[in-house]
Amino acid sequence: MVRVRESGATGECPSLTWRAMSSTTIFGVAALCRSFLYMCSRPEVNGLDSFLELLDSRSDPSQRTKGLLTVSNHISVMDDPIMWGFLPLRYNFGLANWNKRWGFGSHDICFQGRPLSLFFTMGQVLPTHRSAHSTHGGIAQPAVTQAIRLLSKGPFPVDTHKAVPERQHWSLHNVCVDPFSDIPTAYTTNGEDSHLAPSAFSCNSYSWVHIFPEGKIHQAPNKTMRYFKWGVARLILETEDCPDVVPMWLEGFDQVMHESREFPRFLPRPGKDVSVTFGQKVDTEAAFGDMRRRWQELKAKAELAAPETRDLPVGALSDQLLHGKEAIELRKEVTKKVRELVLDVRRSRGLPDEDPKEGLVETWIQEGPKREGKMEDESWFSSSARTQSPMPKKHHKPAFAKPASTPHHSLASSGFRTSQNDRFRSSQASSSAEQRSVNDLIDHLRRTQATGSPSNDGSRSSSITVAPRSVHPSLRNLLELPETPPPRPRPDARRAGVGGRRVRRTAGPAAPESWLLGNYSLDTLKEDEIADDGAAGTERILHRLDRLPGAAFPERHTLLHMLLKCMALHWAWHIEYDGQFLTMLPGHIKVLLLSYISIHARDQPLRGMMHGLRPLFEKRRVDDQDSYTEDDLSQDNDLETTRLDLSGAVGRWMSWKQLSSELFISVKPSAVQRKAKEPVPSSWDEDVCEKEGSANTSGDIPLPKKPTQGLRFENLRFLSLAHPNPSATDWSSLINLLSRLSTITHLSLAHWPVPTVTPNAINARVRHPTQKPLTFAYGGTDTYSAFENNWAEAAGLMRKLSRVTYCLKWLDLEGCGDWIPALNWDGVGPDGEAYVSGPEWNGSWRDIEFVRLGPGWLPDVDDSELPAAAAASSSLSTYPPSSPIASSSSSSVPRSLAFSIHAPSVDRGDGSSRQEPDSDLPWDVELERIKYRRAKELERYREAVQAAKAVQQRVLRVRREGKGKWVQFSFGLEGVDEDILRRLLGKEYLSLLP
Repeated sequence: MVRVRESGATGECPSLTWRAMSSTTIFGVAALCRSFLYMCSRPEVNGLDSFLELLDSRSDPSQRTKGLLTVSNHISVMDDPIMWGFLPLRYNFGLANWNKRWGFGSHDICFQGRPLSLFFTMGQVLPTHRSAHSTHGGIAQPAVTQAIRLLSKGPFPVDTHKAVPERQHWSLHNVCVDPFSDIPTAYTTNGEDSHLAPSAFSCNSYSWVHIFPEGKIHQAPNKTMRYFKWGVARLILETEDCPDVVPMWLEGFDQVMHESREFPRFLPRPGKDVSVTFGQKVDTEAAFGDMRRRWQELKAKAELAAPETRDLPVGALSDQLLHGKEAIELRKEVTKKVRELVLDVRRSRGLPDEDPKEGLVETWIQEGPKREGKMEDESWFSSSARTQSPMPKKHHKPAFAKPASTPHHSLASSGFRTSQNDRFRSSQASSSAEQRSVNDLIDHLRRTQATGSPSNDGSRSSSITVAPRSVHPSLRNLLELPETPPPRPRPDARRAGVGGRRVRRTAGPAAPESWLLGNYSLDTLKEDEIADDGAAGTERILHRLDRLPGAAFPERHTLLHMLLKCMALHWAWHIEYDGQFLTMLPGHIKVLLLSYISIHARDQPLRGMMHGLRPLFEKRRVDDQDSYTEDDLSQDNDLETTRLDLSGAVGRWMSWKQLSSELFISVKPSAVQRKAKEPVPSSWDEDVCEKEGSANTSGDIPLPKKPTQGLRFENLRFLSLAHPNPSATDWSSLINLLSRLSTITHLSLAHWPVPTVTPNAINARVRHPTQKPLTFAYGGTDTYSAFENNWAEAAGLMRKLSRVTYCLKWLDLEGCGDWIPALNWDGVGPDGEAYVSGPEWNGSWRDIEFVRLGPGWLPDVDDSELPAAAAASSSLSTYPPSSPIASSSSSSVPRSLAFSIHAPSVDRGDGSSRQEPDSDLPWDVELERIKYRRAKELERYREAVQAAKAVQQRVLRVRREGKGKWVQFSFGLEGVDEDILRRLLGKEYLSLLP
């Protein structure tokens, strides 16, 4: 037995005062929980004797040879500590804190302020960051490292996550460290806080750790569990000796503290049936022995590949062991085994086996990681998670089959964008043409275009012409097949006129090439030419296919991705020829197709072809309401639709009036209420008696119904109105529309212009009625609002927007850098007082957990092509084509400002003019102009990122002061290389990242 008499902290244990405070906290909570169980509840415990024997065998720390790990399901916020109220009080009494359990607690709940942090620290709780609420979460966080060391032989120095020196000692702002200790034993979880490291003391060797591997509360009526997270696998694989594992099963605690409880929410409900079942100690060698040996082999292999990782301390992993495929698969296998052990205890309670899909992470992705409240399977979640994404309900076979129709190859769109998608076909054709010789081509023509031979009677017989098989352009691009050759002319089809002159078979001149290029190729070609004009280039706007969550996009190498992309590239053609069949597509395919259309068909002239969402989503007529049944395909698609990506639609191929008519339906007033479908009676006599009795007791007076307007897509949660036409944006219409869409939880308004109710009057000014020289801005926002930091109107509109979208949990404002400061703008009253007029981050938008800001475009930072581009442009624009300087491939001749293409020309006297170089200024003005343009673009980009960073800091401070939820920010820089980030944001790029 370890006996410590020193009052100060040593390397063996914390100070006496610290241990006394911790023991008092644990004993007081255990006494309250035991009193509540046996006085206010109906408790039941199973397998407690064997568990107490295990605890008794571990009472002497010097005799321990391995740690203890208990695992259980998580069904309420009171699981820990009420579950330990079943233990006799002697196991929670005394200063021997090394015999008491260590647990995990959420950092954003249990460690919000100094009193709560001190209380849970004394209760032996490790601060854990949840990935859904913090960027410091994951299986490699410091709390997991401490748990691994607690289950191993200590002590361990605080080296991996050591806190800064000023946070190593106790103060009023640093209460989670030992005040009577001079030993630096504090570690940090996020770089700002500090907590006492329990693994730094030898008395905590081979300790007892309890974990809820589900990671969140799951209250299901059928008593199922979520998938287990991988942190429990690290506790088993990375400890020096495999700890004893005891699975547990909890029941009834969800009734004590149900997530749907009303006021007072902080009090547990008495009089409930609660039970705890302790399983038998697991044979760890049989269950995890082989897995631990495989882990040691992976560790040895990683150390052999990277010798510098051999000296890593316990609980620290190299990149290969943390992110390697074999290591991840091994952690999955261990986690699955631990879940099966808990399921065995569940079966011992007489519960039926659960669906195997319950243990898969793919099953719970449908619910989403950030939704709170009641879920699809009638379960309850305490932590916020994303909105549900239900599976398709029905699959209806179409009643009609589409006839096979193959358009002529000349009708296929061959614009600039289409030619990019046909690069495989063109490359194949070009490569084959380069490999063939002239003789091969002549031989091919002889075999394919040979006419019939003359017959015996001297007449020319007609040869049988076999038409080549044609393939649809979309499938031809996918299968990389060459283009279908045009049909050959029939033999002897030439017609001769008077005098033997050849006459055309087709009247009129040949069709111009523009007729055969397609509908939108010229427009896109002009745009691309404009984009490529100038060596400096233009800003590249980010069009994201997965801008809006709520849908699982196929991989780029899959057939579904290629088909959807090809359909979007030829969307105008599909509307014209396949319009009547598009409504028969499955609902989830329509949702994905809308996103592909917003990216790949944004330059096609769809106005007049797309009538709202038709023909993709057919809208049922009002006069068909009475005969409308549940089996109708359009109704099922509307009910299944939870996501609408209308990026690039507003102002281009859909107006606000069309959008409102598509999202809302008018219900026809009915003369009488419809009767529910009656069940089949058990006997006809009872049916007759019931009808007679109902006829005598009830009247047949019809109840009129008022005409109403309801939601067409009742389960719509995800909506994107990004990339609108700037001339068609209307914030008043947007607010009016969203005020009637109370179900929206994920909204994208990327690349929207400045919020104002008078967008067409930004440059308009009015004169004072009496003082004529005085002029004022016509609207609340003018061209000088950004320079004057006057965002009164924009902030007011954002406040209105926040009040009508009070269910939002996800917001996308990427590309709105021109007015991002309006989100944190503070107005000044007439008396000089400051007031907040922007969005209500702790009010209507209190549930928002993700905000995407950022410029929404990328400047060109690659200067490698500048000298070559400048040289080429200089030679071509300075000298005539016949000049040897222009035709040479040597370095370009420097040009002065007077020799620029924008400089006035010099008249030579013969009627012609030209520019003369000036050798006194040896620098290229075009190159300098390009560099200046790029520098201004980069400066504008950094200003937008800095404004987004200021908004992030302001929102996080407001949420912290109001004790709101954690907000995750994104600036659209995920996945960008470090070198590019340094070029974009400068040397201090780390301080500008979210």
